Amino acid sequence: AFAAEPAQPRYNTVTLQAEAQREVQNDLLNAALYVEANDPSPAGVANIVNKSVNEALRIAKEYKNVRARSGSNQTFPVYSRSNQLQGWRGRGEIRIESRDFEAASALIGRLQSGMQLASIHFSVSRETRRAAEDELALEAIAAFKARAELLRKAIGGRGYKLQSLNVSSGHNVPQPRFA
Repeated sequence: AFAAEPAQPRYNTVTLQAEAQREVQNDLLNAALYVEANDPSPAGVANIVNKSVNEALRIAKEYKNVRARSGSNQTFPVYSRSNQLQGWRGRGEIRIESRDFEAASALIGRLQSGMQLASIHFSVSRETRRAAEDELALEAIAAFKARAELLRKAIGGRGYKLQSLNVSSGHNVPQPRFA
């Protein structure tokens, strides 16, 4: 049988925490626009919706600082109160993303002549968030060192050893929601 040695007691062990934070401005716009159509046949609905979405994507190409892509596309039957098939309804959407708010707003305004705006969401871009997190990690480590030195002096120690370090961004990424 094996016996574990009892853990050596640690003397003059101090646990401390330091953090750094700042507000980071939103620099990314996400929007969803959609078109809906009715037709007696599912192919007719698909044709109308696809033409509208493709035209919107063609227009979006004129805006170099705006990324546009197709979103969800749905077709479903429409029934009367007596449960008789009356026709088909379809919906297609495009999604827009840009750090150029002015260009994105101009594109959205232009597309609203044939599409409906489903949502606009503002967030911090991945690049901006990473840069801010890197800067904040360095600030938090500097704050930790300053606090550790203060405590070392307060307890009359000659130095200190770092036993564990956890650097966390504490960031939860909110997911954009599209109606």
